[in-house]
Amino acid sequence: MERIASYTRPESSPLSIDIGYLSRNDGEDKHIFDATIFPNLESLTLSRWQMGFPSELKPLTVETAKLLGPELKLFGWSFSIYDQHSKSWNDFGEKEEEWMEQLGKHAIACKGALKIVQIDFCPDNYGETESGGYLWDRMDNVQDHLLRPNGIDLVYSAPLLSKDDWLNRLAKVPIPFVSTLVEYREESESEVEPWGITPPGVHGGDIRDCFTLS
Repeated sequence: MERIASYTRPESSPLSIDIGYLSRNDGEDKHIFDATIFPNLESLTLSRWQMGFPSELKPLTVETAKLLGPELKLFGWSFSIYDQHSKSWNDFGEKEEEWMEQLGKHAIACKGALKIVQIDFCPDNYGETESGGYLWDRMDNVQDHLLRPNGIDLVYSAPLLSKDDWLNRLAKVPIPFVSTLVEYREESESEVEPWGITPPGVHGGDIRDCFTLS
């Protein structure tokens, strides 16, 4: 605890924090991370799954916006879930795009130090549907229309497929099969625990394995 307390002092060295998915406090995300208490925090990476199940992402609030510390230059958003369940193309959808826009608008409005938003998202090579759109278009939209014009770069994992390859693949998928995928996805998201999996972050373990300080 003494070591952590030392990072809250103004004279502390530049700090980088990477936090994996932990217990989500029964879905409440009002205290995702308060970066304002770390005056020299320059890089922060948080897990998307700390913020709820797929389709449960809540809008950014004044409270959750505290993840943007006064000296934070890089914010990372990680969709990595290790051995929990597969990473779906639909995990980065409309709500995730809107959340990124809200984050960017807040950073711009408060004239913060944020310069880079980094998204770690590598979906599995199956399960994509036309209804979900080409997910990297969502990232590019936030980058081109909001972040880049205001001096903030958005970087993300290399796309699994180019948009042309994605469209070509969809063209070869029978229409009934695509409809089945969409119906299954909607049914899964209506359940308390999507796909019958254990919610990310509820497994036990040493908390020191879930974050790093440097």
